[in-house]
Amino acid sequence: MTTMKKNTNKKNWIAIVGVLLAILSIILSFIPAFTNYVLTVFLLSVFALFHDQYSKTQTILKNTEETSNQVSLDVKNHLRVIRLDTPGKTFNDYIIKRLDIISEIRNTSFNVSADDRDANIYFNKTDTLKVAPEFVKSNIDNGLIWHDVGDKYAKKRFKTWHDYFYPEEQVTSSMGEYKSKLINPRVPYPNFLIITYKDARQEVLFNWDLRLNGTQPSVLVSNEDDLIQFYSAQFNLLYNNATDDADNSK
Repeated sequence: MTTMKKNTNKKNWIAIVGVLLAILSIILSFIPAFTNYVLTVFLLSVFALFHDQYSKTQTILKNTEETSNQVSLDVKNHLRVIRLDTPGKTFNDYIIKRLDIISEIRNTSFNVSADDRDANIYFNKTDTLKVAPEFVKSNIDNGLIWHDVGDKYAKKRFKTWHDYFYPEEQVTSSMGEYKSKLINPRVPYPNFLIITYKDARQEVLFNWDLRLNGTQPSVLVSNEDDLIQFYSAQFNLLYNNATDDADNSK
């Protein structure tokens, strides 16, 4: 409060100085000896007043943005399930670009051999997934934990990521961890991803299986405790019954 009051007082003084300079320029215009200074003083007053208005406008815009962000967060906290975007865009915008506020990712990667065309086009072989390891690695170095569990169709991606994070010729000193496991379910299993934030909040993302014959689903996200507990139990069940890939073990 004290800092805000000081900033407000400072901005008020700028406006006052501007007004005083404007008055001074008028007074000087009636004194022949100082007429040469009238324009300079007047321009200084204009500058001071413009600076004051600019500062106030920036403060209003900043306060508006903060209020908007808070409202968005409040709405999100009260909505149990909200729609995000397509799988590829969600992965890039909601996960990769926000890794700096995330402490742990638990992700599944299951595919269907007879219908993997859409998954490859819209996700598996996109530029988003190609550049993702660079961002993930920098965050793993700073403490991010990322666990993947998937089937044999995800093995290549798992190995690519692991080799990028842990080059054989280098000694890594990562604070975080990347680990992947493989499991081959007898039936297709829905994909989901659980996020744990650095402030301990959790969310689960689901409905991003690209098996819909050309139609991209809208990924859904929820912070509902029951849903998070359900998907956490499912992930633990899969992860604990999966096997370490010999090529990917850390």
